[in-house]
Amino acid sequence: MTVVDLGHTRWKRADFVVRSTAAERTVQIRHLSSRLVGSPDEFLDWLSPTPVGLLVVAGSALDRVKEFARLWDDSRQTPSIAITARDQIPVPVAIGHPDSVGFDRLCNALAVVRRKHAHHAAVIIASGTALVVDAVSPDGKFMGGAIAPGLAVGARALSELTERLPRIDVADWPEAPIYPGEKTVDAMRAGLWFGHRGAARELLHVAQRELAPHSVDVFLTGGGANVLMGLANDVQFVPELTLEGALWAALDHAGAAP
Repeated sequence: MTVVDLGHTRWKRADFVVRSTAAERTVQIRHLSSRLVGSPDEFLDWLSPTPVGLLVVAGSALDRVKEFARLWDDSRQTPSIAITARDQIPVPVAIGHPDSVGFDRLCNALAVVRRKHAHHAAVIIASGTALVVDAVSPDGKFMGGAIAPGLAVGARALSELTERLPRIDVADWPEAPIYPGEKTVDAMRAGLWFGHRGAARELLHVAQRELAPHSVDVFLTGGGANVLMGLANDVQFVPELTLEGALWAALDHAGAAP
């Protein structure tokens, strides 16, 4: 089965193998890739060869999700499921305004509910356009969390809201920048990198404190996760977490999940 996440700036794709026994159903990642957004024809080309069994189309760009799911159904033999509504993601939401929670946060929570230890709470750290640190209760409820600017947003704000700071690229930083930074660009990189880690670490500590005395499983995902590696002990890095959650939602929606 293939899952695509259609974001506003990037598309992500994961190919999964779904296995079933009398006792349980499991999913295993086979392939994970991403690319910049493109045209409908580029979407179809990107998905070749045809996925086996089922295509799941999800993402924050809901109009495009619906459009591309219809495009796939009209041009291919295999079916698709479009995840476009809150009630398609079967995770309880223990906050006052559940409809305000984004698709990616709920999919992350759904995947974590199936991954975390029984009776443990969980914290999800997602580093992308925003830095999101969410909490899941021991009984599998999404509890909300915190949202802060991500690396790219911070870099853009420094450039656009000041007169002399340049625009810098924050993609694919292979290692921590030098501190102290002698050049302005080096100083900006150090501030963004270590500030991002510091924000994530502090939000994790706050979440763990609020979830005490429960044991807490910690999950890390997102395109900026490389900056947060080694943030704490026993953090599970799951780059396909959002896509995995969308797959579980589709299986449940199709009546296939246990």
